[in-house]
Amino acid sequence: QMWNNLGTLRSLQGDPRGAKEAYGRGLALAEQQLQGENGHGPSTTDEAKDLHIACLTMRFNRAWLAESEGDQPDFLQATQDYMAINEEHHWHADSLLQLGAQWARMGETESALHRYQEAMKSNPFHSAIMQAELYRQRGEYPKALQSAELAVQVAGDKQFHYAHVLLGNLYFEVAIAPSTRQRERDTFMHKALRNFTK
Repeated sequence: QMWNNLGTLRSLQGDPRGAKEAYGRGLALAEQQLQGENGHGPSTTDEAKDLHIACLTMRFNRAWLAESEGDQPDFLQATQDYMAINEEHHWHADSLLQLGAQWARMGETESALHRYQEAMKSNPFHSAIMQAELYRQRGEYPKALQSAELAVQVAGDKQFHYAHVLLGNLYFEVAIAPSTRQRERDTFMHKALRNFTK
């Protein structure tokens, strides 16, 4: 866990090379311990579980780092890492969400939506948020509103305000769209204001 924390701190300080190094060393050490090299294998199932979780976390963070490297992101490496994580851990919603974001970045919106839908089982709030944003970018406001409404329904206490602001923004965009009829504008504006004041 120490190596993961070091990688995260280095990443936050703008040192992606140092972060990669920390994640790599941490992964190597955790995998050695899992395999029992040097006679130091996990002594309990809980310790083995902790090592597996640490490996998964560092792999995900390393992939996220690859796609976030300022001027030269390595989208291919990040995508490969997310796919490998997803193949091994189908329940890992964060890798599904990031794969969806990669598909969306490449203009493959149907593939992105499919990944977001898969992630819905484990992380309905973030999945609904990302679906809403993708539908908004496509100009499919009824579907964007439906996804944002779902995000509001499943939002936890810490997500409540964010979900309502997102939904309010969507209603506002629909209200001011040239294609919206005048009598509908007031309804959408009222819904926007109601969400902004929650």
